[in-house]
Amino acid sequence: MAFSAGAEPLDPELRGEIGHFLAEQPEIDRVVSLLTTRLGMDSMLVAARIDLAPGRDSEVVELVMERIKPGAAELWPQADLFLDVTEAPPRPGAEVDPDLTAS
Repeated sequence: MAFSAGAEPLDPELRGEIGHFLAEQPEIDRVVSLLTTRLGMDSMLVAARIDLAPGRDSEVVELVMERIKPGAAELWPQADLFLDVTEAPPRPGAEVDPDLTAS
């Protein structure tokens, strides 16, 4: 096994599959950013910043992570998946439910 000092980009098709997998999860409103890199022959790093669907509380966030990570590991066992939940700004033209923004 050769040692590589630098990481290599992930195959664009595989990167697209991972992004699609995340975007298709019912709890995820959108994938804000997706960073991927191949660390070695059998290892890759996937870091995704995700915006959850409106109305999710902190307990649900933990359950979402517990459900999504094993599903991704089943499809891509060589991937170390890190999910960062963020509150992304509303998309242009998107309606915002006033009940969710009330203080």
